[in-house]
Amino acid sequence: EILRSVVDYRTELTVRDVLSAVRNGQTGMAMLLARHIYKDRFASEGSGSKAAFYKCDGGLWSPDERDEHRDADNEVAIILRRTLDALPNGDKAFEKDRESVVAMLKNIHSCSSFNTVIARATQGNFGCCVPSSRWDQDLLTLTTPEGIVDLKTGEVRELLPSDFRRRCTNTSLLPAECSV
Repeated sequence: EILRSVVDYRTELTVRDVLSAVRNGQTGMAMLLARHIYKDRFASEGSGSKAAFYKCDGGLWSPDERDEHRDADNEVAIILRRTLDALPNGDKAFEKDRESVVAMLKNIHSCSSFNTVIARATQGNFGCCVPSSRWDQDLLTLTTPEGIVDLKTGEVRELLPSDFRRRCTNTSLLPAECSV
């Protein structure tokens, strides 16, 4: 029952998810970062120290010029603290997990440690690294303030983070209301 407790409602992370990440060290924390905390908020093009980060605002991606993706260490720390609070004190079954969470919590704000976690999040199959071919890929659609317009059918649909769009027209394509 304890393992099913939700420690972050935005990402729906449970105690089990966090403990699994902690048990896998920096690789586990990289997976937690990429799949839960960065999901639909931050993405990278390229990997490791050469990664260029983008942030998502309303479905449209733009360069993360203020390095906001680095602020995720505070979110990770909050999630680790909530996990620690959810684990019962004095229960031998969770003693090693408590120690591991405390150790990870001490290291998460270390610049070199968190940089390693970020670098690992951009490598492998964690979902944070977006290949160049995925950005702005559908040439028969147009991103507008109203959403994505299919240029073949004229249909408009909502812009989603998973569309990986970096460009948008400034002009609405919907007909303006006119008074005659």
